[in-house]
Amino acid sequence: MFFVVWFVELIIFCSQKVFEYLQKVKDSRELKTTIEGLNPKEKVILAKHLEKGHTTLNWSQDKQEIASLVHKGILQKIESSSSFGVPHTVDLTAWRYLQKNKISFLEDASGSNPSLAEDPTI
Repeated sequence: MFFVVWFVELIIFCSQKVFEYLQKVKDSRELKTTIEGLNPKEKVILAKHLEKGHTTLNWSQDKQEIASLVHKGILQKIESSSSFGVPHTVDLTAWRYLQKNKISFLEDASGSNPSLAEDPTI
């Protein structure tokens, strides 16, 4: 009887781990699709994070692209502000994806609109 209970618990545990893994894969695919579908200005914002090597940077609160990245779950607003702007941090999963694909993402961000890549105000 003990073996049957143990075996059922093992099956439940393994099925939970498989479900968690599949959920991570699904979320990762959705994130990849979201990042690849960003508009050029949004890509430049994330490229600035990559170039500086910081997950958190200050951005103007009234930029539409920042609000869009927050809405998409790629950036998260940190509840504080200063005269330099509002700090936003890149979601950890998004940051890992960007780090893994850094070269191609930076090329895409600068190639999609070279004038934006040089714009220090964005």
